[in-house]
Amino acid sequence: MSLSLIASIYVFDRYVAISGTFTPVFLAFGLFFFYLGHLVWSAELDYMNPQDKLYAETSEGESISNPNETTSLIIAVIVSSIIGFLTYFLLGEPVVLPAFAILKLAIIGFVFLLCRIYLFVKKTQAFTTSRGERGKN
Repeated sequence: MSLSLIASIYVFDRYVAISGTFTPVFLAFGLFFFYLGHLVWSAELDYMNPQDKLYAETSEGESISNPNETTSLIIAVIVSSIIGFLTYFLLGEPVVLPAFAILKLAIIGFVFLLCRIYLFVKKTQAFTTSRGERGKN
């Protein structure tokens, strides 16, 4: 992820004519927030639908198709497409400065991360309660 983030910021800074020193920083934080949001979402998928029995029942040499990985990949493509569309839309606004558009993207990424953390906590609390386990209150 770090290499991808650095490469994205380098390409964006090199090939997009945007001035300002904080623009790449805002972009880095925005992409990092979206990445962490997707990471929390993937952890939620693994926690809510564990596949440990699937791996225990198969031998080491067989390839295993984990449905959580497939779902996580589909979510990653959808989130990336939405981020690309948002970036194109926000940078295309004629009135807004590009640095402000990237700041908006970073704020949207932060809100996405907060929503995913909130949903992860609430779903795991509901999941453990529905199984009859008592949470730590």
